[in-house]
Amino acid sequence: MRKALGILVLAAVAVAALAYPVAWLVDRAAGRDAILLADAFAADTVEVNRAFLDEGLAPGPERTAAVVGVYGVAAKLEPERVVFVDPERVIVPEEAPELALLRPSASHPVQAQTLYFGAARVAVGALIAAAALLLVRRIAAGGQ
Repeated sequence: MRKALGILVLAAVAVAALAYPVAWLVDRAAGRDAILLADAFAADTVEVNRAFLDEGLAPGPERTAAVVGVYGVAAKLEPERVVFVDPERVIVPEEAPELALLRPSASHPVQAQTLYFGAARVAVGALIAAAALLLVRRIAAGGQ
């Protein structure tokens, strides 16, 4: 029984140690920065808006706001890191290919900060489990 409890303690510590690296790997493998649109315009509206876009704007917040305004209404203009996004929901503007705009849908995107929040909870829970298993192991050994 002591040996089995020792293995469980090591497993719990390994889960705690790997929680953040796994979240980071998922973020890097399946994540992207995107500006979340609260409302996306129809294709004909986008064509009309393109005609009114000032091409002379220098890259920066004003240009980003203007380009986003062509395609829809943004919740905020700062990009969010999202993971597991359906590629069909992503709009890459012709006017600014460095941007990615995420269309709204019934399913909300998973943000990378949610992964890290979950990783913290998993790590803490695994460490608490490891401590409890160590206590049980000590009791099972007769307090030695």
